Parts: sequence; C-alpha cells; structure tokens
Amino acid sequence: MNSDVLIKVRKLVKPEYKKIKNWAHGWEHIVHVVKFSKKLAEMENYDSVICEIAAYCHDLGRIEEEKIHTEHAALSVKPTKEILEKVGIRGEKADLIIEAVAVHSQKDYFGENKAAKILRDADKKDCLSVFGILRMIRFDGDVEFNIPKEKDWDKTIKELMPVALKNSRQEILNSFKRRLEWLEENRIETESGKKLLKPCFDYVLKIKKEFVD
Repeated sequence: MNSDVLIKVRKLVKPEYKKIKNWAHGWEHIVHVVKFSKKLAEMENYDSVICEIAAYCHDLGRIEEEKIHTEHAALSVKPTKEILEKVGIRGEKADLIIEAVAVHSQKDYFGENKAAKILRDADKKDCLSVFGILRMIRFDGDVEFNIPKEKDWDKTIKELMPVALKNSRQEILNSFKRRLEWLEENRIETESGKKLLKPCFDYVLKIKKEFVD
C-alpha cells in the first residue's frame, strides 16, 4: 500500500464525517488521530499506512451512533469494510485494520495487533490534547460552540469550562477521571505512546486542578 491508497480513503471518508452533528467526533478529530497514528507507527517502526487507514475509519460509526445510540466502534466495522473493498485492501492487512477499528474504544485490549495498539494510543493522544479538552467541553459538557481558531483554544477553554461544569458537572468529572486512569492504570499500549503522551497527562492534570480541584 502507498500514499495513493491513503488519498482514496481520505476522499471517501471525509464527506461521511461531515455528516456528524457534534464536531467533537468529526473530521478535525480524525485528522489529528491520523497524524498521531502516523507518528506512533514511525516511532514503533510499523506500517504507517495501515495505521493511518485505521485512523481514518475508526469513528465512521459515530454517524449511526447519533441516530440509534449504539456503541460506535461496532458500528464502524461495516463502513470500514466497505471502504477497504472500494480501495482494494483485502486479506491480512484488511483484517488488521478492521480489528483495530473494532477494538479502538474498548477499555482494555489484550490482543497482539500493533495497528490496534497504535490507534488506541493515538485516539487517547487527541483526547489528552488542548483540542481534546475542547472536545470534552462540547461533548461531555454539552456546550454549543464552533471550533475556534487554534490561537484561541486556551482562551476558549478558560471561558467555557465553567459553563460545561455548570451544565454537566458529573459528566466532566467522569471524563477527567477516564483520561487520568489511562496513566494510573498503565493503559497506554506502546512504548512510544508512553513517551509521547506523558506531557499530555500533565496538561490534563493541570486543567483539572485549575477548574475542578
């Protein structure tokens, strides 16, 4: 597989993510997870194209989830298979991508699929970023706002986190708890992920102390 396949996959999935009403799980999130998946794959000396394709497909089930409220990872498998068929990816590589998508949001993963481990770590990386805190405010805090320009991300967090806590305090607390448990319970699954995500946990802890503790 090469970059041509990635371009085809990107063109197929982008219009689908634009259908998601809540941007917290939309195209911008996907772009970040693809970038982090590529970086982690390179650090782990693993096939980055497999990881990037899995990242492009991992949240396709969010479209259906918004309608029927069923776990999105399972819902992402069918559209992922359809995308892979359209671009001609079959056999072992397709199996690796499909499994990565299917397990990406499980609390624990005990398999040996490196693509799955990388996707899970890359997805966590976006949750632990500045953009991830904005996503928390939008999704868990149920605060309606458009994605601000990157230079305004910190300012927006300071303005809207108190609103999110007022709207959905327990959901926000649970969201912080889930993120910090990834470190406390040693649930980062690649050695490169442990290196890459350590500063991110420090950032999330800083935000929690500033607004919650």
